[in-house]
Amino acid sequence: MASFHDLIEASLRRVGRLSSGESATTAERADGVLELNRMFGAWSAKLGPLFFETTESLIWTDAAASMTIGTSGGFNTSRPLEILAAQIRSGTADYDLAIITHQEYQAIPDKATTSALPTYLAYNPTFASSLGTLFMWPVPNGAQTFRLTSKKPLADAVGASTVALPPAWEDAIVLNLAVRFADGEFSAQIPDSLRRDALDAYRTIKIANMVLQPAGIDPLTPGVTRAGRSVWNITS
Repeated sequence: MASFHDLIEASLRRVGRLSSGESATTAERADGVLELNRMFGAWSAKLGPLFFETTESLIWTDAAASMTIGTSGGFNTSRPLEILAAQIRSGTADYDLAIITHQEYQAIPDKATTSALPTYLAYNPTFASSLGTLFMWPVPNGAQTFRLTSKKPLADAVGASTVALPPAWEDAIVLNLAVRFADGEFSAQIPDSLRRDALDAYRTIKIANMVLQPAGIDPLTPGVTRAGRSVWNITS
């Protein structure tokens, strides 16, 4: 897994902006994240919603039953679409938190119960708001370090986030971001082979992102039963 900053720096090396082993400046990384999110926005418009998995280490406030998550929230990070897993740290060991639905959390009779080692984590994404809300039960009786693995939109990329991407995505991101850098901010000359490789990589993820719809038969077609099941033999 790599961070978005790693991918940005790899793109900058492709256009000769960085040498091998050299790190980007804070300003270059910030500009790179903005350009990256613009590229992801353009891809989402063409390919449909794009997501990535990320794992973050967060600190849960002492005696807080819930914490908001999202830009400028209690956890100041992009709002997750879905929580995939979570672990609570106790000493040097991590213990899994059971992920329950917001409805299951609401059914807990005594939400004020406290414990040094919580058991459950629920998430209300509050889609109409810019913030989601996490609920931990029992309520931690002290500040807790926990790891949160979630699914987030690629267009909400945060530079330092370590991300798990499907095969071929890192290559497509690095190559296409390099072309955008060359054509935009840096006005750099790049070989035609880089443009071809970037286009080929994009086509690869475009095909991988396609969702094939199952074929159907019009129920009014002769030979189709009233239940809509075909009596035609597709192999004949």
